[in-house]
Amino acid sequence: MLPGKKYTVADIVRILRRRFWLVLVPVAVSAAVVSMWARDLPDLYRSQATILVVPQRISEEVVRSTITSTIEDRLPTISQEIESRTRLESIILEFDLYPEERKVMVMEDVVELMRSNIDLDMSGRTDAFAVSYTGLDPVQVMKVAERLGRLAIDQSLSYRHNLAEDTDDFLESQLVDTRRQLEEQERRLENYRRAYSGQLPSQVNSNLQQVTSASMQVSAAQDAVNRNMERRLLLERTIADLEKSTNMQGPILVPLPGSPDRPPAGATTAQALTLAQGNLAALEARGLRAGHPDLEYARRQVRDLTQRLNQEIATAAQGGANAPLTLSPAEVTRQARLAEARQELAEIDRQIARSRDDERQARAAADEAQARLDALPTRESELVALTRDYGILEASYRSLLSRRNDARISANLELQQVGEQFNIIDPARLPERPFSPNRLQLNLMGVGIGLAFGLGLVALLEVRDRTFKSDEDLALVLGLPVLAVIPLMESEQDRRRNYWRKFAVGVGCGAVVACGTVLFVYGLLG
Repeated sequence: MLPGKKYTVADIVRILRRRFWLVLVPVAVSAAVVSMWARDLPDLYRSQATILVVPQRISEEVVRSTITSTIEDRLPTISQEIESRTRLESIILEFDLYPEERKVMVMEDVVELMRSNIDLDMSGRTDAFAVSYTGLDPVQVMKVAERLGRLAIDQSLSYRHNLAEDTDDFLESQLVDTRRQLEEQERRLENYRRAYSGQLPSQVNSNLQQVTSASMQVSAAQDAVNRNMERRLLLERTIADLEKSTNMQGPILVPLPGSPDRPPAGATTAQALTLAQGNLAALEARGLRAGHPDLEYARRQVRDLTQRLNQEIATAAQGGANAPLTLSPAEVTRQARLAEARQELAEIDRQIARSRDDERQARAAADEAQARLDALPTRESELVALTRDYGILEASYRSLLSRRNDARISANLELQQVGEQFNIIDPARLPERPFSPNRLQLNLMGVGIGLAFGLGLVALLEVRDRTFKSDEDLALVLGLPVLAVIPLMESEQDRRRNYWRKFAVGVGCGAVVACGTVLFVYGLLG
């Protein structure tokens, strides 16, 4: 190509006219070769089964399925199950597929070859997919596609059933573990409530009532003690007055001679009873309990002396002749009042002792209830922590229980085949025409390859051609005006030689083009 030269449409047309054989010959050769190659390619047939995804027949609002994955998510798993070596190998042996390949290839390579001929396609839909198979025998292709479609349905059912069962088993194991933790937490709460009974937040009102009641009992006991102490002072004064009158007047006794029951010298029964009652009151004031030997002896002595004094009074009242001694009525009345006062004093002492015991018990109960109230903040924080953990476990248990029940219902749906199912809406059919190869497309590709090669060859030759074709080329390169053009002078012999050379080239190229055209048409029609 001359430097700086620009080609116009006329120049391109002139070049193609001059070198048209360089375009036609590659086109003819390439078209013929590709046509014959495509003619010898084996016919491949394809059959496919279209499977529709039918949703579950029970409303999702009534029964919610635990399988939420879409068909797009499950299709790779189904494809892997269908294309497993075990299943494909059994199909190859059942339908006697790839007999020639099995003679020279190992079974693993044959299975891989079959995998390349299987295709699962959603075809732009979300509720259906197609299973297709490509092979040489149309009948076998139809049967294999039908078998693959049934395998896809079986694998889908198995996948959903296994997934529902696995979900149920997982939720059951989690439920058992959560139930065990919940029971342990319930035992902790139960042990805590037993250990700190009375100190719990729910018992604060009871403790307050106990404190109030105990305080009232303390006040009542103190009031009773004060009242009894006042009464005791009055009785002590009365006893002192009665004893003083005794010392001043002395008892009026009339001794009877020959009486065997005379009391000891210097002491009467009334005086002995007074001393015994004082001894009994002193023992009871010391806090001795019933059953103590000294207390029982003092009571028995008071009882015997009281009976003796009553007998003496009765004898004196009757004026019996055999009475050992006789008391005057005034003395009898005074001694009776004195004995009654001393008994009342002993009873007051006992009441004071009981009131003081009640006061101590009430104070102990109040202190115990107050101690429980003081421990309430600590118990409340500990119980809140235990209750919070229990609430979390209980909520988790309820949630797991609900989901476990849903999983079991979903598993029953799959077992009863009322859940999502796959139905074949377009069964595999016997292919009527080859799926591959597309010979027309291959032949057109051959023509295109030849045309591209020829044009490239012409362009390469033009780039390497540096000869001048016209006076314009000379003026463009040299930058000088052309004054004259001398035509090429050829002899007659040279003209004949050039003529026959062009004729031979034309005949040869024409023959090649004609043969290529015939072979192209033969391959296209064959």
